[in-house]
Amino acid sequence: MTVTIGTQSSGQDHACPVALYVSDKLGFAADAIVVREGDSDALPVGGGTGGSKSTLTSSVAIKRAVDIVITKARVVAARTWNVHHEAVRFERGVFSVAGSRQTVGFAELVAQYPGLLDSEGEAALQFGSSANGCHACEVEIDPDMGAVEIVRYTAVDDFGRVINAANVRGQVQGGVAIGLGQALAEIAPTPEAMQRPLATSNFNHALRRAADIPTVDWVDNGMPLSTNVFGAKACGESGASAAPPTVMNAIADALRDYPRARDLQMPARPADVWAVVAPGAHAADRGPRPRRRSGAVSPARRFLPASRKSFDQR
Repeated sequence: MTVTIGTQSSGQDHACPVALYVSDKLGFAADAIVVREGDSDALPVGGGTGGSKSTLTSSVAIKRAVDIVITKARVVAARTWNVHHEAVRFERGVFSVAGSRQTVGFAELVAQYPGLLDSEGEAALQFGSSANGCHACEVEIDPDMGAVEIVRYTAVDDFGRVINAANVRGQVQGGVAIGLGQALAEIAPTPEAMQRPLATSNFNHALRRAADIPTVDWVDNGMPLSTNVFGAKACGESGASAAPPTVMNAIADALRDYPRARDLQMPARPADVWAVVAPGAHAADRGPRPRRRSGAVSPARRFLPASRKSFDQR
């Protein structure tokens, strides 16, 4: 069986929920289903990927196509047995007639009538979805260097029914990594500055290195959605959307005693943070500098108090 959809994955594995749904409804083994994505030779209209909409739009179109296929197959089976199509039942990939021993599997029916059950479904998405959750992080700031270290990052998300947990976890981790880059390194230049871009290749972008990115402690707190057959909600942009304000809120909380912190904007680069905590910047500027801390970092470095701050993603 081949299922063709008009969207195109870019790492999200949209084919997985499609294959599982079709397998469950039509009784085919999941590994016997091939999902073709973004093939303009097969479908006249496509949507690419973006906006975390692919799985949601695919859900209504796939349900429509499967319903059409089942209706067609029921009529074919009824003609074969010379009964009215309403007398034909379909369950777990098998057609049958009540009160008789007549049965035929869906795959067997396809083999008997090749091409006859080919169908195409198109449907509009009537109900969207709203993923939600809470992200929190802990940061440590070196007052001598202005460096910000993400000590711990936790994400609790409601993505509805999570079909492929490993893939979703990877999307959250990758999204947070991108969000950390926005918060701590990447600069959005003014239109005038963009006339002479500094980043002319991928090597010039201020990407976070592996050592700068913590392992995200991800918690799936999803409630299945009733408005699509997968029970899923969008998840693709969650990490990239939530991480920047989460990190900046944590930094603002750690620097709450420094008036200049009110003007600190993304990216919070070391030089910018140091300008906030430099001698003379403290509101009172009295007493010793923050005491030394030991642990995972060098005890010879001094840190401002660790800060935890959460941001509700709405």
